[in-house]
This record gives sequence, structure tokens and C-alpha cells, in this order.
Amino acid sequence: IKAAPTRTSTGGFVPPRAGASFGETWCRNSELPVDHVAAGSVESAMQLFNSQVGIVNFQPLKNYFQLIYTGANISMPTFPIAPSIIQGVERQQGYPQTAITLQSLIDRLKVAYKATTGGKFSEAINMFRSILHCLLFVVASSRDEESEAIELQGLAKEYLVGLMTETKRKEALADKKAIRMCELAAYFTHTNIQPIHLMLSLSSAMTCAYKVKNYKDASSFAKRLLELNPKPNLTLQAKKVIAFAEKQPNNAHELNYDERNPFVLCCQSFTPIYKGSPSISCPYCNASYLPEHKGVLCTICELAEVGKDCSGWMLHNTSSTGGKPRRR
Repeated sequence: IKAAPTRTSTGGFVPPRAGASFGETWCRNSELPVDHVAAGSVESAMQLFNSQVGIVNFQPLKNYFQLIYTGANISMPTFPIAPSIIQGVERQQGYPQTAITLQSLIDRLKVAYKATTGGKFSEAINMFRSILHCLLFVVASSRDEESEAIELQGLAKEYLVGLMTETKRKEALADKKAIRMCELAAYFTHTNIQPIHLMLSLSSAMTCAYKVKNYKDASSFAKRLLELNPKPNLTLQAKKVIAFAEKQPNNAHELNYDERNPFVLCCQSFTPIYKGSPSISCPYCNASYLPEHKGVLCTICELAEVGKDCSGWMLHNTSSTGGKPRRR
């Protein structure tokens, strides 16, 4: 094939200009940080993570960065004396394949539930937190998947809040702070968790309140427990507490707890933020905090800066779905 003559050539071969690499194309097409990670553009990926969901601690994400990059790029051997060619793997034209799927995280959720039921709270905390971390690298292919990812994020956050509250309760028990222990047990019962796990938290709160002679509170937890149709032994125990409280309907101690006033838990101080009170949140996992804790690292996801103003979590690109990307 003869090259067209140019001003600098009188008939010699002129090599064609190199086209854009897979990585350059992915970065140009996508606003998703995960696609920039797959392209090997770590700096731009970190900038997007920071501006969209406030990530400031990237150390827990290091292994996922490596996984995403190696999953989207394969090394193809050529001639014995020539270097290998790096070939990009795409989920669709112009966008890289991602190694972490939503279904794999849903499967991990089931294992985390099992660990919670078995009382392996440290193991469960690690699993729920890893789900939060991995969700940053999920790309939704439909509105249904997007809704499932957002729901999964909420579930992981709620369980982390509850399990960390339970961990704080055990620390209070070790320090022999009975009143604080009773408060934390009460807070745990207001997390949005599965009924089987809510029964365990209500049973614990009922026992704690009874031991400090807060019979009115103990009766309230017992009544909520009976509404969930627990096992016969728990049913019998709850009925005994209610019967005893009817004879002594009072509390020996005043707790920082009002079950009739809706609240969220501050994940730094582990105290309630009642409805109408000022609060701030983690821009990624939406964990709640008192305003005085603005700027701290979120204790739930351990990734984002609390109270940072961000554009929101993106799960798909505008051009790849034909619609405006949803942000949270």
C-alpha cells in the first residue's frame, strides 16, 4: 500500500497516527470512578470519588482498585522477542468490564445475615462494611439494578449502625456502666434490621432494662417482642416481664431515650438525634451525625468525610443508559 505523499515526504511510507487507547476512551466516555479505575487512571478516579461521595480514605479500597484494573485488562502474548499487548475488555462499546457484580454482593449479604444470627458480630461488621466498599465499583445496567444497589447500601448501613451499637454496649458492660449499657441496647432496637435480628435486640434490651429496675421500659420492649411472634421461651419470658411491670410500672433510672420521639443515632457519639434536631450525614453511606462532628471520617463506611458537600453517588452513565444519571 502506497502512502499518500506529504509535504515532508516524496513517496516514503508515512505511518498512521495512533488511535486512542482503551483507557483513554473509557475515561473520555465515562463519569463513573470505577471506569477510570479500570482505565488505570487512578488520580482521576480518586478525584471523582471525592467529588461525588466524599471519599478521603482510599486505603481500604486499594485491593478493589487492583481487582477492577486487572479484570478489565488482559495481557496478550505476541512474538517471542516482542512485548505483550494489553487488551481492554468491555461490557459494551466504549465502557470497561467490571469485576464486581451486584449479585455477588447480594450473595455476600446472605452470609453476613448468617454471621449476625450466629452472634459473630465482628465477622458480620467486616462483611457489611465490605459490601459498602464494593458497591462503589458496581455499575447498574437497569433502573431495577440501581434500586437494588441503593437498597443494599441502606441495609448494610443499618446493620453496621446496629452491630456497632451492640459492640459499644459490650464495652459498657465490661466497664460496668449499667445505665449506658441499657441506653445502647435500647438504641439497637430502633435500627431497620430483619425481624429475626430485631427479636434478639429486643430481648437484650428487655433484659438490660429489667436488671437496672427500669420495669416500664422493660415492659415496652417485651410488648414489641411479642408482636414479632418469637419462640416459646422468649414469649414466656416477655409475658413474665410484662406481668411484673404491671405491679411496678416505673423506671429506677432516667435514660437518654424516648421511644415515642423518632430519632436517628449519631454514629460518632452513639447518642440519639431526635426529630427536628440539627444533623449532618456521611455523603456516601448516609450515616447520621451531630453537626459538631463535621469533617471527621465516617465510622460506618470508614471512607468518606462527614458533612462534605458532594454531587452524589452515580451508578450509571448518561450516555450508556439514554437518560439522566441518578445521584444520591
